[in-house]
Amino acid sequence: MPWQTLCAEKGARLRVAPVDDSGQVLFDEYEKLLGPKTRLVSIVHVWNTLGTVVPVKKMVEAAHRHGAHAVSHMRVDMQALNCDFYVFLGHKVFAPTGIGVVYGRSEVVDNMPPWQGGGNMIQDVTFEKTIYQPPPQRFEAGTGNIADAIGPGAAIDYLDRVGIVNVSRHEHMLLTYDTAAHHRHCKGKG
Repeated sequence: MPWQTLCAEKGARLRVAPVDDSGQVLFDEYEKLLGPKTRLVSIVHVWNTLGTVVPVKKMVEAAHRHGAHAVSHMRVDMQALNCDFYVFLGHKVFAPTGIGVVYGRSEVVDNMPPWQGGGNMIQDVTFEKTIYQPPPQRFEAGTGNIADAIGPGAAIDYLDRVGIVNVSRHEHMLLTYDTAAHHRHCKGKG
C-alpha cells in the first residue's frame, strides 16, 4: 500500500517481481523489470508467511547494475549486502511494536536532505541559513522516542545471548512440524 501511495503522488509505476509456488523470486523475471527508469527497488529479505529467504545480495547487485539507487531472525551483514537501505520492524526481533530500524549506507545518506525539521537535527541556525547535523541526527526531527528505541537494542542483545542460529533452527523445526501436520490433516480429509 505505501508503494501504491508513493506511485500515485509521484506519477511512478509499481512493478512487482513474480514468485513461484514456494515463494522463490523468479530472478530472470525480476531482472527484466529493472531498467534506466528504475528509481527504487524494495525487497523483503525473509517472507514472514512462508519463511522464504530471498537472494537479497544477488537482487541488490542486479539493481545496481541497472542503475537503481536504492533482520528478521538471521544475521545480516550490511557491508556484504551493499544495499543502500535496510529496514526492519522491532516486533520482528521480539522488540515492542510501533518502532523500527532504518540502516542507510553512508555514501547515500551523507548527501540526503532532511525530510522533516526541528529539534536536535539542527547544528546551527540563523535568519539566513540552517546547518544540519550529520547523519543520523539529521533525520531525527523533534524529540526521539527514547523509551521505545531501547526495545530493539534489548531484543537484539537477547537474540545474541540466545544465539541467532538457535532461533533459526527452532523456527525451522516449527515450520517442518506445522507443514507435516498440515499435510497429515489434508490427507485425512481426502
